[in-house]
Amino acid sequence: MAGSNNDLNVLQASPIFNDILQGKAPEMSYVVNGNEYKYGYYLCDGIYPEYATFVKSYTFLGDDKRKMFKEKLTTVLTACVILHNMIIKEEGRAICSYTTNDILNPPAVIQVSNPTYFSRVLEIQNRETHHNVRYDLTEYIWERQFQGQNDGEGEEDDDSDDEKDEDGDDEADDIGNDNDDD
Repeated sequence: MAGSNNDLNVLQASPIFNDILQGKAPEMSYVVNGNEYKYGYYLCDGIYPEYATFVKSYTFLGDDKRKMFKEKLTTVLTACVILHNMIIKEEGRAICSYTTNDILNPPAVIQVSNPTYFSRVLEIQNRETHHNVRYDLTEYIWERQFQGQNDGEGEEDDDSDDEKDEDGDDEADDIGNDNDDD
């Protein structure tokens, strides 16, 4: 087994999905681009499977939206790696204190014969949901990038000082001039 601890082998042996599979995970649903998703997600690279709970970049960057998504994802992943390395470099100290006698993750007993368990496995491993989440996040990031930049383009300025009020005078002249007769 030595030397075979690559990302996929570690993932298969990991308890990362145990709480979801057992129904103990907190509600993690969210809405992006108008679509609701049931489980949170992890940012990852291309080696991981296309699960609904993994978001990874596109392998083919066919348009500007995909390129921007990859840039944003790379930026976030780089920040996470830097933070991780900072924690490790801090002489291996954890950000919370515990003793070796503490049981951090006791082994879970999962009832695999439960139909709910199988439906959750299928939900987590759903490739279509994986692609939908990635598409919706790409659209969301794209829209946010340009939000507000096109406001007012080609439109008349509704707040101009040249507007006339009912008596034909400029509205700007009437503001604060209640005592014109003085």
